[in-house]
Amino acid sequence: MEETGLVFRPFINPWVVGGLAALLVALSVAGYARTTRPITRQFKTLLLGLRFGAIAVIVICLLRPSLQVTHYEMSKRPLVLLIDQSRSMKEIDDTADGATRLAAVNRLLAMHEADLERLRGKYELLVLGFARGLLGRSGETAAATNYSAYGLAMQQAFTEMADSRSDALVIIGDGSHNFGPPDPLDVAAALNDQGVPVYTLGVGRDQATSELRDVKVVDINAPKSAFLFTSFPVRVNVLFRGCQGRPVTVRLGANGLASQQKVVTVVHNEETVPLQFDVVPEEIGEYQITVRADEVPNEILAENNSTSAFVKVISGGVRAGFFDAVRPESKFIARALTGAEHLRLRRVLVLAGQQLPDAQTQIDRYDVAMIGDILSSAIRPSHLLAVRRAVQEEGKGLIVLMTQQNATREGWRDTVLEDLLPVKLVGGARIIEGGREFRIDPAQVRHPVLALAETARETREAWEGLPPLAGAVGGLEVKRGATVLAKDQDGNPLLVVHRSGRGRVVCLMADTTFRWFFTEQNTQDYHRRFWRQLVLWAAGREDRPQGHLWVELNKQQLLMDEKLKIAVHLVGQEDEPIRDAQLALRITDPADKTQDVSYTFSRQEGAYVAEFSPPFSGEYTVVAEAERDGRFLGQDKSHFQAHSVDIELEDPVADLKLLRRISAVTEESGGKYYGYLQAGELFEELERRGAPLKLTTRRRRDIWDSWPLFALFAACLVTEWALRKRKGLV
Repeated sequence: MEETGLVFRPFINPWVVGGLAALLVALSVAGYARTTRPITRQFKTLLLGLRFGAIAVIVICLLRPSLQVTHYEMSKRPLVLLIDQSRSMKEIDDTADGATRLAAVNRLLAMHEADLERLRGKYELLVLGFARGLLGRSGETAAATNYSAYGLAMQQAFTEMADSRSDALVIIGDGSHNFGPPDPLDVAAALNDQGVPVYTLGVGRDQATSELRDVKVVDINAPKSAFLFTSFPVRVNVLFRGCQGRPVTVRLGANGLASQQKVVTVVHNEETVPLQFDVVPEEIGEYQITVRADEVPNEILAENNSTSAFVKVISGGVRAGFFDAVRPESKFIARALTGAEHLRLRRVLVLAGQQLPDAQTQIDRYDVAMIGDILSSAIRPSHLLAVRRAVQEEGKGLIVLMTQQNATREGWRDTVLEDLLPVKLVGGARIIEGGREFRIDPAQVRHPVLALAETARETREAWEGLPPLAGAVGGLEVKRGATVLAKDQDGNPLLVVHRSGRGRVVCLMADTTFRWFFTEQNTQDYHRRFWRQLVLWAAGREDRPQGHLWVELNKQQLLMDEKLKIAVHLVGQEDEPIRDAQLALRITDPADKTQDVSYTFSRQEGAYVAEFSPPFSGEYTVVAEAERDGRFLGQDKSHFQAHSVDIELEDPVADLKLLRRISAVTEESGGKYYGYLQAGELFEELERRGAPLKLTTRRRRDIWDSWPLFALFAACLVTEWALRKRKGLV
């Protein structure tokens, strides 16, 4: 529809223009009232007409007339319907008639097709599916339905309608948001600021009822490794929904082990029950531990009823208990001892004035007891007697780190522990300030505790390259039969060892070996190797094979495309990392296809590390082999499982609370939540508020700003002057 009309946009007030025109007309008439020469009335009228024409052009230019064409058009604002098409919508069938949630939505839209047609008369209706984002966008694949990204879908929909302000946004789904950012509530707040309401229509059941039953093994907790014939716990948490009063059997199975089961009678309608199974391995190797809960009648989802873990069983190892105060030396000693497959460390920190609990100081729990900067009052006398008996009669190891306080009377003097030490705690014990060089006895360079390299010369050079320690304990007398492995530059003993009965005892008179860790030289390995060798020697386990290799995985269960970190540890006879070996690292997938994996050596971890992302689900095997100079050093393998991304099916319960909160955020703009059976009310509300926009466009053509008008003005003035010239009036 178009309308054409004349409009004026004067420079100045029209009344002023009219007054000016009248003045010019009056002056023109007065000027021609008398002339220097007589002229006829007709000629005078002609001259005045020309003058009036010029005045008329001036008036037109001052009034600025334009020819305006107005076009009217009715426009529909967009109304976006977002429909959740993720796996939880496609595969969970908890609607009243037993259909899946998405099938129920499609049937609902078909039932209200007439309502949708009426909405199309008032809106530009856009129906978009979403999962990880809006479906159908470039790069989206079927895997996108493994996630529900409500926030991202809302944001992308808002971008789609950026050119024209939307009247409303409607979300239909189960609210199971599991992929982000952005947070859907943040996007809803942004839409509310733009005046766009968000209506939500919830599908699915949002709470466990007697009609909705599900059993889910939430997680499994098992040690990565265990010792042969030693019991280890497997802990699981099982979530029960809608199983109130029903007995449910939870079973544990593993290759080569007898099956175990526990029957749980659920008390509440929704309850998480912790369970523990105790497993005693009878063979060396890797066990796949699987915990599975039996299905209950009419269970909505069975895919989440089981989970697995892998446990590597080894022949044995050294168990060390480290009792110390909170200090840097304690932290770095624990760091050096952590990670060795053949060594298990339990670090117990003792605060000032506190006493160790009985359970933590039972010496029969450990092969080596390490005592740091604590006083004798922290350990009961009965436990100290047990330590002496365990060392002298059972062959346990003892390592004592001498410090300023435990070398004095408040420490181990006049206690049974003093009898075990290789030094006498005489009254002359003192702190020696300044840097203390750790000089090993040349005669002991091949001692298992001191060996840092393959040859004696390299070992001496390694020790000479270490930085000095910050102070030491001096004035202690070495007992007869004890061996001094290292002294400082003044001859004070720093490291003394001896045998006490059947056991071995170590006494270190310095507590700043962590300084070896912080140098520009390659000494982190030396620090780690020294402490591991010290513990192994105290335990009587210094005789180790020439090479030892094991594979460590940071995860045993992971999702497809998730990164797995592989660490291959390779150590020599003295437990030092071997860096120059030829390593073969291979992974066999569930289809029995093997591929090589690239790796690098990590100085910080002292191991060869690699990353791998499983392309599909199933069980994978990691095999590592190493050799050096043509000599085979070892082989190890480990397993892990990759699962398809079932995050959509982990929890079958709909999160309708989220949909309510999204609408509540936009309540100021009119947002509201509707239940599945209230779809008709939602469409009626949208129809009531919908109204097409009347868009108006105008085109103007200026009359005053044109050359014909200027030509008319010039013609009037020139013609008048020429006629007056001809009659002799000029």
